[in-house]
Amino acid sequence: LFPYTTLFRSLACAVFVGCGDDDALPILDAGMLDASRPDVGNDAGNDSGPEPDSGPVCEAGEVPLGRGEHSMIYDVRRDRLVAHGGTVAFPEMCRPRYEYTNEVWVFDPVCGTWRENTPAVGGPGRRARQAMVYDEANDRAIFFGGRTHQGGESFRNYADLHTLDLETMAWGEILPAGDSPPPRSHAAIALDEVNN
Repeated sequence: LFPYTTLFRSLACAVFVGCGDDDALPILDAGMLDASRPDVGNDAGNDSGPEPDSGPVCEAGEVPLGRGEHSMIYDVRRDRLVAHGGTVAFPEMCRPRYEYTNEVWVFDPVCGTWRENTPAVGGPGRRARQAMVYDEANDRAIFFGGRTHQGGESFRNYADLHTLDLETMAWGEILPAGDSPPPRSHAAIALDEVNN
């Protein structure tokens, strides 16, 4: 997550720099108005133009538990990250522990805040190491496979396909016709947009 956080905070700074209405006031490096321009008065208080844009309204965010083995996509339409699942348990004595979650978290890179947005029903449930891909044309995320710990060294792998509607944040499921790949985790998927 670190590289994404750094990237989106950089983008957030660019957005803030680009926001606002400066009414074309020429500003010098020291923050003073440029008196050499006769067409611009130096009394910014008398500016009859629109009020400056104060930027986005940011609400206080939540803080998700640390996690691993989750999946994440970048929602281009809404300029946000969407993360699902994973395990929130930390290793003990260098041995892995498994506490799976079905949470969906959304990160707003402009405000720098998280909020939980887990749909009430449906979906792939608690699991980790599932594959997730962004389907911009259909405004959804698609999930495939993943696994849960069954005890000892035993894991259950999945081969189901689920969708997350990024507008309504509701789960759906795709029931394939014909052959399907066997259950698996640690998979990678890509969307072939040309052939849908």
